[in-house]
Amino acid sequence: MKIYSDKNINVYYDAETPCIHLSVEGFVKSEAFRKMADEALNQWEVKRKNHDNLLWLADSRGLGALSKEDLDWLDNNWNPRAAAKGMDTMAFIVPKSAFGEMTVKSYTTAIESGNTNAEIHTQMFDSVESAKKWFMERDAAIV
Repeated sequence: MKIYSDKNINVYYDAETPCIHLSVEGFVKSEAFRKMADEALNQWEVKRKNHDNLLWLADSRGLGALSKEDLDWLDNNWNPRAAAKGMDTMAFIVPKSAFGEMTVKSYTTAIESGNTNAEIHTQMFDSVESAKKWFMERDAAIV
């Protein structure tokens, strides 16, 4: 179910997995990116009330570069809020472009190395299907 849409951005809720699934295509302006991230986080918090675990799934295959300012905003503003709401797992689909891949690697490396203000586990996948399968198997093992 689509819950948010903008020019190059779509956010979906998948009750079956369950996850908030973001899809970004190409370059996204800072204001639109931050608005999408905040709206998706709000939806994650609402939907999280119905699930023991809810995955944050970023389909970054079409992602272009994000600015250093946006990465800093994620690290210092968005990540702490996401962690405070209970987010502890993010899955990323490997970007096709070198710029997108550098962006995602920079972001996930900062999280995993503890250089950000949140404790969130990240995992990279080649496809949306493999990320969802991993999460459902992991979630079943936790219960």
